[in-house]
Amino acid sequence: MNAESKHTPGPWEIGFENCGGGFTITADGVRVAHTARFFASGKKDLRDLSEDEAKANGHLIAAAPEMLAALRLALPALCRMTTVDPSADNAATAVARAISKAEDRS
Repeated sequence: MNAESKHTPGPWEIGFENCGGGFTITADGVRVAHTARFFASGKKDLRDLSEDEAKANGHLIAAAPEMLAALRLALPALCRMTTVDPSADNAATAVARAISKAEDRS
C-alpha cells in the first residue's frame, strides 16, 4: 500500500454471490465491498441489475487497487511525454484526476 493510501491493500478478488444477488469483493479474507442486483430501498426509480452487470461491476471494483497502482506508475511517464507529444497532456490530466478521485482528493 502506498503511504498515501488509506484503502485496504490488494489484491482484491471477486467472490461468491451474496444474498442480494450481487457479488462480494474480498482482500485476504476481509470483505471490502459487494455489488447488489436488487435494491430494497423502496425507491421506485432504482433499477435492478442483471447478474452479468453485477458481476462485471464486481470485477471492476476488484481490479481497483491494481489499476490505481498502474496509474501511479504511468503518471510520471505521461508528464515527461508532454514535451514531445502535447496530446499526452490530456492523458496525464485524466490520470491525475482518476488518482485524486481514488484517493478522495478530488
